[in-house]
Amino acid sequence: ELPLESQNLLSLASLVGTQFELEMLALCFDRSKEETMNLLWPAMKDGLIIQLSERYKWINESDSPPSSFSSIPSNTSFRFLHDRVQQASLQLMDSESSSQLHLKVGRLLKEGINLDEKGENVYQIVKHFQLGTQVFLGNEERYQVAQLALRAATLARKSNAYEPALQFAEYGIQILPDDSWENEYQLSFQLSLLRLETQMLKKDYESAEKGYEFLYEMAKEDIHRVSVLFAKFRHYERQYRFEEGTLILFKALQLLGISIPQG
Repeated sequence: ELPLESQNLLSLASLVGTQFELEMLALCFDRSKEETMNLLWPAMKDGLIIQLSERYKWINESDSPPSSFSSIPSNTSFRFLHDRVQQASLQLMDSESSSQLHLKVGRLLKEGINLDEKGENVYQIVKHFQLGTQVFLGNEERYQVAQLALRAATLARKSNAYEPALQFAEYGIQILPDDSWENEYQLSFQLSLLRLETQMLKKDYESAEKGYEFLYEMAKEDIHRVSVLFAKFRHYERQYRFEEGTLILFKALQLLGISIPQG
């Protein structure tokens, strides 16, 4: 059986994900790199977690840890042996602690700890904020997270992952401050339009239909009104409502200064 502190560290690691880095784990656990490695050692020795960096392999047949972990790089990665090991470790943590730590991990990831390729980690960052407690988020951080949610939703939609895209967009809208349409109009509009477009792609036409009028009214510029109308046109086109769609298209063209005789 693992020492209690090692169990606690594994619980935290399971919350970070199937794979995790030494530096991230040390920061979350408020320990030095060496202390964190010493606590990880029993789990490594028992084969519960696997070190991914071939250059710095410490595991051997000895029951004792190396005399020093000081030379191991901070970005050394590990992964759980199996999903069941991760889930078992995760169940050791209560829900309140879990939500607070998700928020902490999300913040650390957001600040770019060893994240040169931040775009590839955007899903993970947003998911940690989704699972974290929202009470401690100020307006500035809410805007930052909403911007990340917009990126995550956009990336997911480009990959044809419409359900995650919709979830990310809805979370971005949910986390925005109440006055976001005045203070962050562009972000509010982009998230709302992306949600409508994704609802349409998911064939949730009823939900999308309810949002067009609101978004059209909230739009401050003609180019944004046109974007809403074109989205609505594509909506009608998918439902074979060609007559209604044609009227919407004419309206959009008029806003662009293009007049087409209707006959």
